[in-house]
Amino acid sequence: MKNVFSHLSCIGVMGEYEPKIEVQFPETLPAAKGSTVKLECFALGNPVPQINWRRTDGMPFPSKIKLRKSNGMIEIPNFQQEDAGLYECITENSRGKNIARGRLTYYAKPHWIQMIKDTEIAVEDTLYWDCRASGKPKPSYRWLKNGDQLSAEGRIQIENGALTISSLNLTDSGRYQCIAENKHGVISSSAELRVVASAPDFSKNPMKKMIQVQIGSTVDFECKPKASPKARCFWKKGGEQLHENERITLLKDGGLRITNVTKVDAGSYTCVATNQFGKASGTTNLVVTEPTRIILAPSNMDVTVGESVILPCQVQHDPILDISFTWYFNGTLTDFKKDASHFEKVGGSASGDLMIRNIQLKHSGKYVCMVKTEVDSVASAADLIVRGSPGPPEHVRVDEITDTTAQISWQEGTDNHSPVTAYTVQARTPFSVGWQRVTTVPDVIDGNTFTTTVVDLNPWVEYEFRVVASNKIGGGEPSLPSEKVRTEEAVVCFFFTVPEIPPAEVSGGGGSRSELVITWDVSFLASNFLQRMVVFIETLL
Repeated sequence: MKNVFSHLSCIGVMGEYEPKIEVQFPETLPAAKGSTVKLECFALGNPVPQINWRRTDGMPFPSKIKLRKSNGMIEIPNFQQEDAGLYECITENSRGKNIARGRLTYYAKPHWIQMIKDTEIAVEDTLYWDCRASGKPKPSYRWLKNGDQLSAEGRIQIENGALTISSLNLTDSGRYQCIAENKHGVISSSAELRVVASAPDFSKNPMKKMIQVQIGSTVDFECKPKASPKARCFWKKGGEQLHENERITLLKDGGLRITNVTKVDAGSYTCVATNQFGKASGTTNLVVTEPTRIILAPSNMDVTVGESVILPCQVQHDPILDISFTWYFNGTLTDFKKDASHFEKVGGSASGDLMIRNIQLKHSGKYVCMVKTEVDSVASAADLIVRGSPGPPEHVRVDEITDTTAQISWQEGTDNHSPVTAYTVQARTPFSVGWQRVTTVPDVIDGNTFTTTVVDLNPWVEYEFRVVASNKIGGGEPSLPSEKVRTEEAVVCFFFTVPEIPPAEVSGGGGSRSELVITWDVSFLASNFLQRMVVFIETLL
């Protein structure tokens, strides 16, 4: 502090001067991975200097850096390798500038990437342990066995942290330790090696008691006894040893393969496994069966709603095999209990015939008969088309209306696999009893026509219309009604002739106190006039 005060006392004497860095960080500063690094830069000057920081190695300034004390200190949290490099502190005022430089170097203690694990290996096999660690500088490795240094020689190889011991023997068993180290730290990983020796044993992985295959197929026999070292295997059929030929292959893993199997190949197969510690054997019985064939398959059918049909599915199969039949409708398994009202399986044990009763439109689609045994499966499919009366026409509307006619149009509905041959139009009014067929032009509307004119309607009456489609199976459901429309008012003109002859025999009398009754005789012309009026009124009604 004495030197600082002495320097400050000179300010008043000397006046302004360029920055002078009094405190700065080292030229080289090692920083550990994950640590928080602080760089300090303190300068005196008059005017008071500005302090700025930058990296001079072309790398971006870390965004995570925190500035302290008017930029006089920077703090780098969680230091990583990319933060290492050359840093500059620049102090500057109107009299000049000064720069302090320093290099941050990165180091990291060793950290495990892959450790070793306890292992059990058979004698004569090879051990490979890979032990890997990261660190800066790159770690070196060494191995210990039961606490003693392990050297690379003969069967033992050590390379870049990997340990290999070939042709293992019982004396190789023990506790092994991999050590990774650099100048900043040491780590270790340990595991137990157990070298085992045993005669072949099928108890943990027994062979199959029986294998069933069909004629012409390929069969694989497994032979995988537990043995240390690995057993050598040979095969026998009955009491005769097997040798490779064009159909028989002895596999490298001890198994056996036979291609293009025939009935002659049926029988008992034994795998004999040996090593220097003993011998063991396992046996499998091979059963060769005839392939399953569908001899009467379902065929495509074309039926009408309400009919009943049988889709056949009859097979020929090996009698020693159990057989099952399943049916799929449009990809979904048929549930005979749920659909018992329509579906029933008939025909006995060797047949899977499907009966469909009272067929409906919804039963159109693809039917698949699936036949399964323990060794094979076959399937056959058929398409069933169900034809029915047409569905209802759609979007019936009245395009034009007069006092006695209506222009009607509609759109075709579903034909249910049978083309529409004709349409009929029905109408309903508040005065009619239900729906009544109406007269149209043309009188017969064919299946390709979607508009017609209804005639002979009454004026000033509210109507609804609907359309019914027909095909060769019959008439379908009617369409939804059109919107209600009213026919126009009729225009009626009568030319009446005024009577020329007055009524005759006019007389009066009688009646009550406040009444006078007058009578007369209507002439012919007057009577004619009244008749015309009656006809006119009836027309309006």
